[in-house]
Amino acid sequence: QAPTIDRHAVLAVRGDELWLVYENAEVQRYKIGATNTRRLVVCKVDGDRLLALPAYRESPIWTRGEAPAIAFDTAGRLHLCYLRPRARLGWEACLTCYDGNRWERPTAIFADKGLDRKPGLVVAGSQAIIAVQADDMAGGFKVAEKAAPANKSNVLLGSVALGDASQAAALR
Repeated sequence: QAPTIDRHAVLAVRGDELWLVYENAEVQRYKIGATNTRRLVVCKVDGDRLLALPAYRESPIWTRGEAPAIAFDTAGRLHLCYLRPRARLGWEACLTCYDGNRWERPTAIFADKGLDRKPGLVVAGSQAIIAVQADDMAGGFKVAEKAAPANKSNVLLGSVALGDASQAAALR
């Protein structure tokens, strides 16, 4: 009966803090896997409470995002890799960052599209390292035979320079 469901929870630590990111999906009627809207919520676990980031409904991850991966850099900034749909043509992996004051505009990591499969993300020094599934299957086909010409499915591995940053503002 709920208008939305929360799912696909992912945990991360920042020092002695526990962080949670999950997908909030809106459904109009019950149908396995079918949703109208998928967006992400990031919060800090504080005892038995969840503390959402300020103005999260205005963040780029609230408009359309799914399958999150989260990591923190040594400056304390929160990095989030997630999938964004390409109008019936698969999903693209995007990376954004929250520094305690604002969200960066999301950047698509690869030109290739993939299936709805969660990306991998780690931060190593000044690099975000990202792994995603990518393929050449046609998008939006209605019969399985149209998928037959597809002949590649790979795991892509890439890195993004995070740049110099002063210590992040308090994330609360």
